[in-house]
Amino acid sequence: MSEPAIEGIGISLPGLSMLETGTALFIPHFKWRDWSIADELAKATGMPVRVDNDANAAALAELWLGRPEIRDVRDFILVLVEEGLGTGIIFDGQVYHGMVGGAGEFGHMTIGKGAPVACAAGSDECWEAFASERAALARYSKLTAYHE
Repeated sequence: MSEPAIEGIGISLPGLSMLETGTALFIPHFKWRDWSIADELAKATGMPVRVDNDANAAALAELWLGRPEIRDVRDFILVLVEEGLGTGIIFDGQVYHGMVGGAGEFGHMTIGKGAPVACAAGSDECWEAFASERAALARYSKLTAYHE
């Protein structure tokens, strides 16, 4: 039995990317801007390359491979809480990108002031600054410091 052939490369990035061109428009944690990552990787490997946001990729994975109660749903929003915070929107069984690819970029939506950490873009007013993994760890660190 022969090994299955690799048909292409998929890259998920924690930030705004242009699906059509495979360009990393802005990846805040790495300070990447306007990088044609798909073109570079395609030239290096000779394979087709697709680039999308990490939360979109996670939502698509849940749709295709998740628990049956998720696979059977055609519309949902996945909130991906990591170093940052992102959302992947599944609408009618497809990833919803919006007009320019930023439909799920809720992480930098302003929701208040005085978050426990700054987001990757430097704000202490957005959802990411309040609800990311880094924000939770900062709160925990502050709470445990009082008990030492």
